[in-house]
Amino acid sequence: AACGSPPPAASAGGPEPAACGRGGPAACFPGAATLYLVIHAGYNLLYRDAGRRGEPCEPFVLARVGNQEHKTPCMPNTLNPIWTEGNHLTFYVSERESFLDLEVMNGYSSLGRTSIDLRVAPPGQWHRRREALREGAGSELEFDWRMEPTQGHQPGPNASHGQQQQQQQ
Repeated sequence: AACGSPPPAASAGGPEPAACGRGGPAACFPGAATLYLVIHAGYNLLYRDAGRRGEPCEPFVLARVGNQEHKTPCMPNTLNPIWTEGNHLTFYVSERESFLDLEVMNGYSSLGRTSIDLRVAPPGQWHRRREALREGAGSELEFDWRMEPTQGHQPGPNASHGQQQQQQQ
């Protein structure tokens, strides 16, 4: 099945954005937080196996923060997927974690990946990104994200699982 659970993949760091304020990245977000992520669309995905096995491309996005992992639903037969359901993901981000790794997949094959440093942008605001995918030959991924400070406690074990419908602004 093209939408099977892929094996863990090593994440790679992306380019470092400008530091937030005079104190550097830690000044933006010194403590634990909740990450709200909305995956919108993929553009010009390159499906390297097209024609070899006769399988259609059914892309999905695998999102990782530390050891937490969520994925969007598969989008059948498209190289330009648009997610409108199952695309709101929530993560607990500890003080030790600062990167969001996103990988567009088709079954067990990577179509490209990107990473962002979550600690370099002001908290409490939505940030829209349209990122070129490494190893994606011109492919892009569009998403929104927002970090909110966690008020002195970590959510329960199931709080970051499942998909959360969050309104933007």
